[in-house]
Amino acid sequence: MKKQLNGTEKQQNKEMHTAKRILDGCMNMDEALTSQIKKLPYGTTKLQSKEMKMRNIILEICIEKGKALVNQMKKLLN
Repeated sequence: MKKQLNGTEKQQNKEMHTAKRILDGCMNMDEALTSQIKKLPYGTTKLQSKEMKMRNIILEICIEKGKALVNQMKKLLN
């Protein structure tokens, strides 16, 4: 029989799962961007460059959210 989790443990567990999903999403996005960069031919258009910059911004936001979640979890553990 499993031990019942108290409220704090349930919240920490939920936040860990959320952080893991964010991290997984960031890693998937990073892999997709890396594969796209490898496939780009010489003389890429400005549009491709603009798309890559936009995706890089999205990835940076994702990473910052992940860092914020990690910091929040550290505070809860103390």
